[in-house]
Amino acid sequence: MTRIEKFTIERFRQFEKETKLQLDPVTVLIGANNSGKTAVLQAIVVFQYCLEKCLTRNNKNSGAATWHLKKTENVRPDEFGALPVASPTDLWPQGRPKPGQGIRLSATFEGGGSISFEIKLQFNLFNVRPTVEGVDDLDALLSSFGIRLIPVFSGLLPREEFLVLPARQERQQALRYGEIVRNLLHSLKTEAPQRFKLLIDLLHRLYPDVHVDVNYDEELARRIASARIASEYRDSVLTQHLDLIVGGSGLHQAVQIFAGMLQPGISMVLLDEPDAHFHARLQSTLMRILTELAEREGLQMVIATHSPQILRAAPPSSLRVCRDNSLIPFNPGPDQLELLEHLGVFERMELLPLLQSRRVAFVENRDDRELIEIFLQKQLGAKTEDLMRRITFLHTYQEPVSAGVLAKARQVNDILKDPSLSALGLSGNASFVAVGDRDYRTEAEMKREELTHSRKAKQQGYGFDFRLFLWRRAEIENYLLDIDAMTRAVAETATKLGLKTSWRKLRPEFRKFVLSQIGEQRDAITERFAARIQDRDRGLNLTTAMGRARQTLSSEWGDGTAWCDAKVVLSSARQFLQEHGLPAQALSHSNILQAMSEIPDDMKSLIRALTRLAGAATKKPQQGQQQPRARRKP
Repeated sequence: MTRIEKFTIERFRQFEKETKLQLDPVTVLIGANNSGKTAVLQAIVVFQYCLEKCLTRNNKNSGAATWHLKKTENVRPDEFGALPVASPTDLWPQGRPKPGQGIRLSATFEGGGSISFEIKLQFNLFNVRPTVEGVDDLDALLSSFGIRLIPVFSGLLPREEFLVLPARQERQQALRYGEIVRNLLHSLKTEAPQRFKLLIDLLHRLYPDVHVDVNYDEELARRIASARIASEYRDSVLTQHLDLIVGGSGLHQAVQIFAGMLQPGISMVLLDEPDAHFHARLQSTLMRILTELAEREGLQMVIATHSPQILRAAPPSSLRVCRDNSLIPFNPGPDQLELLEHLGVFERMELLPLLQSRRVAFVENRDDRELIEIFLQKQLGAKTEDLMRRITFLHTYQEPVSAGVLAKARQVNDILKDPSLSALGLSGNASFVAVGDRDYRTEAEMKREELTHSRKAKQQGYGFDFRLFLWRRAEIENYLLDIDAMTRAVAETATKLGLKTSWRKLRPEFRKFVLSQIGEQRDAITERFAARIQDRDRGLNLTTAMGRARQTLSSEWGDGTAWCDAKVVLSSARQFLQEHGLPAQALSHSNILQAMSEIPDDMKSLIRALTRLAGAATKKPQQGQQQPRARRKP
């Protein structure tokens, strides 16, 4: 199979300047919405269309016919079948072709040689002019070269008539795959039976219990004009064969992809969001199948996706970052990919925000992140969304000091310093905030840890901004233990449900219950604190450790809301409400926060730290813009 090594786009859609894309056997395009991923696939489709329009046979002196390219070809806009466009000018940047400047698409092939096309608008016609360089045998190059874009499945026709090859290709070019899926299956079964068997095997890897087949009675078709291609579908539930249309959309998506890419003559497959309709687990399996097909069948894949599962299963060297109309390889090593996955980058598709913002907040888990966001909304209101967009939240899955958060920050910073990212305008060190539980540390111990981490981050081998923020309460849920806010939250819910009178009678008992739940934990908390003291100082006996724990708690226990197990208290309070005919949802995190008159000072300090982090990166002055002059010392 002929493979493309490099594809160049110029003056097409958002790619006004020359943009080069290095292609591997499998290339995965990642980027934000409207970053250019689909435009890249469309540009490659237009290249294939121009190739087909300009190809012609040369059969001089009754010798062997050979392929060559016409010097030029004109196509009317209403006949231009490469892409559906409302106006011919839609293909140019900003929809405005510049005089004398056409779209330029070029493919450099493995082993050398290139084919380029320039597309201009002349007298309301698409004028296509090819250029071939370094290709000694065009026949050999094109004999095993063909490109097809396979879109997201959008529906099957109830019935399909048999279509000859040109009719099938016309619908493929128009991306009307839903009209020809059965035809594609039939062509594989009759013209490439080994490929059809491969398709069935691939379907079984995704759907082990599914049986798919297709039949077309040519003899019947000669006699009955209305003969159709019949498809068969059966699974573990169905006891008889029914048409393929009764299958699920995930199966339809798989059949469309495999039937389209396994057609004879296809060497490059373009897939836009192939993960659509698939369960997350099947997305990973699909990516592994596509990688295997690239190796076994010699196919070349270009995939545009937002799927974390596709990204996680993709070959490490296959990633291309689309940003600011640039296409840059991003090649983290296996260990770095494993780190990013462990930190939750792929789970929430945070790779692009991480590369772009370079502002990272380490939290223990998703619950902590969501609760921090609720506090931010309480304090900042509408500004919260912008702040959350500027910061990438990564997970440590335990309190930050024990998790070695500073080492993790250095590893993430090393990934972000990848030289290839400088081409995207992404360079320099990242900035970090890490927040987590105090883990029974004293105030002096917490201050020491925070100061040590901040100083170490500035030393050689680190060299980045880092702030450790340890909760002054046991964990983040303790900041919800505001008995007045909890009471108001339940009162509001009771009023909405018409239970205001019942709640008024129950309120004193509720407050007493919550305070008793907190007070009953003091002995257990003392024991946990003593055990933690012993962990830090193995030379202490239990009696001494218990004495130190009691001494610290006697001065810091207060009403107990800072030291108790808040999760247990909140769970007990919700159960109390249910037992008395009120919904547990009354004490949801958002309801409690909504009822708070003011959020705690510790949380305000964190919000200030996150606000500074969100604005940490300063913009470089634009070209021609003067740097601010430094003030002279008096």
